[in-house]
Amino acid sequence: MRNRKEPEERKKEILEAAIELSKRIGYSHITRDGVAERAGISFALVSVYFGTIENLKKEVLKEAIKKEVLEIIAQGLARKETLTARLPLKLKRKVLQYLSK
Repeated sequence: MRNRKEPEERKKEILEAAIELSKRIGYSHITRDGVAERAGISFALVSVYFGTIENLKKEVLKEAIKKEVLEIIAQGLARKETLTARLPLKLKRKVLQYLSK
C-alpha cells in the first residue's frame, strides 16, 4: 500500500522530478508522462498539482533560477522566456561561463 503524502511534499517531489528530467532531456521537452514516470506517480497527479505542462515548465524555470541550475536557466534564456528577462547580471554571467565550458 502506498503512503499518502502531504500535498506540498508531493508537489515538491513532482517539481524535483521535472527538474531532473529537464537536466537530462531539456526543459522544453518534458512531458506529463515523463515527469509522472520519473516521480513514480500517475499522469493525472501532475495535472492536479500543476495544471498545464506550460505551468509546470514555468515552475521548473522558477525553481532553476532560485537554485541556480545553470543548464535549465541557459535553456530558458535561449527560448527567451519571460522569467529570464530580469535575471541578475551575476547569474547571467554564471550561465555564460557555464555555456563556455
